[in-house]
Amino acid sequence: MKKSFFILSLILFGFIDSLATMQASDKLIMGSDTLYLDRSPIEILPEVCKKIQDKEKSIYSCCWNGFTAEWVIENDVLYLQNIYSFSTGRKINKRLQKILNTKFINGKIKADWVTGSYYGGFGRQLTRLYDIVYEKELLFEIKNGSIQNIEKFNSKNIEYSINKENVKSFIYRNFNWELFDDSIEFDEEVGFFIAANKKGNLIKIKIESYCDVKIEKEIRRILKLIPNWGTYYKDGIVQSFFDDYYLVFNNKQMIKFTHK
Repeated sequence: MKKSFFILSLILFGFIDSLATMQASDKLIMGSDTLYLDRSPIEILPEVCKKIQDKEKSIYSCCWNGFTAEWVIENDVLYLQNIYSFSTGRKINKRLQKILNTKFINGKIKADWVTGSYYGGFGRQLTRLYDIVYEKELLFEIKNGSIQNIEKFNSKNIEYSINKENVKSFIYRNFNWELFDDSIEFDEEVGFFIAANKKGNLIKIKIESYCDVKIEKEIRRILKLIPNWGTYYKDGIVQSFFDDYYLVFNNKQMIKFTHK
C-alpha cells in the first residue's frame, strides 16, 4: 500500500512539475562518437517539417516533428545522412529528396541551409525525472553547413548521481542494520527526493513516504556522506542535480549487505 502511494505521488509530482515530455533526438556522428542534438537542424526549414508531418499518420508527444534524422560531420562539413519516420522507424530519404528537390549523393546531403549554434550530448547519460543530461556536451557553431567552432563541456564528480544503483548500494552498504531485529521479519519501503545545487552540494532531502523516524534519520545521515553530487551541463549551462529514489529494507537486504 505504501509503495503504491509513493508511486502515485511521483506520478502526480511529475505531472504537476513538468508539462514537457522528453523529445526524441537527432543523432550526429563525429568520428567514433555518436552525439544527440538539442534540436533538429531541419527545423530551420518549417515548410519542410510541415510537409514531412503531413505524410505521417501519427504524431507523438515525444516527437512533435514526426521524424528523427541522422547527421555526420566530415572534413568540418555537416551532412544529412538519413531521415526516419518516427511512427514507423522507416527511412523516408526519398520523400525528403522530393521535398528539397535534391538528391543524396554518396549517401548524404550537404546541410548548407544550416546556420546557428547546436549542442550535442554524448557519453553516459543522467535521467533527471523528465530530462536527460549527458556526461559530455559539445557546442557547434555552424555557418552554411560548415563547422566554424566547437566548444566542449565536461561534467564532473558524477560517479554517484549518474546511476541510481550506485546511490542505493551506497546507502545499503553504510546503513546501520542493527536498527532492525534480524530475528523478526521486517519490510520497510522508503521513497525520497534529493536536490543539490550547481556546485554539487546536497541542499534538500525530502522523504516522500512514511517510515520509522530512526530509518529516516539514518538515510539522511548516509546521504550527507556523499561528498559531491556532480556538476552537469545542459546546453552549455551548469545544472543543479535532482532525482527521486525508492528503497526497500528487509531481511533479504540485510543478509546481502551484512553477510549474515
